[in-house]
Amino acid sequence: MERRRVLSHYVCEKDVEDRTMTLPGVWAIRCHALMADEITLTTVNGKQWVVGVIRSNDGKIILTWEAVNQFNAHYNLVVSNEVEFQTGSGRNFFVRIRKYDGVEIDYESDGGKPNDRKNRVPPTLSIMLGEEDLNAGFLSIPASWGEQYTAFAGSREVQVVVADGMTWNLMTQKKPDNIVTLTGNELKYFINHYKIRTSFRLMFEYMDDDMFRVVVMDNLGVEIDYPKIISVGMALNDNI
Repeated sequence: MERRRVLSHYVCEKDVEDRTMTLPGVWAIRCHALMADEITLTTVNGKQWVVGVIRSNDGKIILTWEAVNQFNAHYNLVVSNEVEFQTGSGRNFFVRIRKYDGVEIDYESDGGKPNDRKNRVPPTLSIMLGEEDLNAGFLSIPASWGEQYTAFAGSREVQVVVADGMTWNLMTQKKPDNIVTLTGNELKYFINHYKIRTSFRLMFEYMDDDMFRVVVMDNLGVEIDYPKIISVGMALNDNI
């Protein structure tokens, strides 16, 4: 059984001009559903889009047909917006859309199932790591996302649960300029353990007051194959 994967695509000028989405060919190697002629995209509140899939001569995957045109126009996608694909059953993909700052959009007017505040799915956050992030000893979190959660209201410990099941203890810090950061003694070991490099992406999803789920994606936007290890303690020892 193929493991569910998260794939992340940043909208480029060609996507906007052609009203298509051109995805790296390696996605098809990691996700066999993209070898089909069409797939179904389902947003957070249940709205669905059936789109065609073609493969270019250079091996890239192009999502096309009128449905992609409508999808792009419906969400007013512009350059640097991010579309996240999570593999589902068969040819189905769950999609989430994030703005240029990495914060997920509000689907209130999406036209799908009601998404009232009681049942509202917490928005996700995606950040692309630069060389400065990897060297600074902290990760910057947009205030527009951090201010939604008490975990980022001040300095406190939070748990980051990676998709491989490992839990890392990090610290939040709110600076005078309202910039929120994630730091802590385990951060450098977290980065080393998953071999995180420049242009890798981290997707954060709220789980509980002081707990967030994290997915690690490589520079092509493909969720990584996580290293096998028993515990965070072993990871810390391996990095000493």
